[in-house]
Amino acid sequence: MKDEKVIIDRKRLEQLEGENYNDYATHLKRGTFVYKTENGWVVDKQMPILTQDKKYFFNKLPIMKGVEL
Repeated sequence: MKDEKVIIDRKRLEQLEGENYNDYATHLKRGTFVYKTENGWVVDKQMPILTQDKKYFFNKLPIMKGVEL
């Protein structure tokens, strides 16, 4: 049901605004991930789809004891 609503919303956006969601840049569709490393801050605008790559987010976090994926 939720996927149907997303499809309808995208179609309505395309009809009303004349813009295709798929034409937007990746960071506008998926967001931007900012994290800190030893060398400073990193801004990742090419994030994967998190439901397809669930380890991406957790691999960027500091190691926490007692947490398993």
